[in-house]
Amino acid sequence: MIDGPAIYDAILKAIRGAKDTINFETCILEDDKVGRRFAELLLKKQAEGVQVNLLYDSVGCISTPSAFFQRLRDGGIQVLEFNPINPSKMHGTGDFLDVVQTFNVCRWLSLRNAAHLKVRTT
Repeated sequence: MIDGPAIYDAILKAIRGAKDTINFETCILEDDKVGRRFAELLLKKQAEGVQVNLLYDSVGCISTPSAFFQRLRDGGIQVLEFNPINPSKMHGTGDFLDVVQTFNVCRWLSLRNAAHLKVRTT
């Protein structure tokens, strides 16, 4: 893959093929044409019964409206803001943001590769 569109197409194909779980990690997810394309597909997969988990970077998504992420939460997607600029604004449900899950997410981040976008599907 040599360019953004080819990479996005490969990621979208992987998401479409997910049967059980999607762990989507990104630094940048904007409320633009590309971001809405990802959001729609993630919501569709969640509605099909695939558990979708989204981890996004607070600084990288600073210009993305909170309503964008709230819509994903409302659709059943587990959304976690990594390294919130203001920790008091951290969102999530009690069962997702408990101490064990937060530790696991931090451990997961420490193991990730250098890519700014990572998708794991099962």
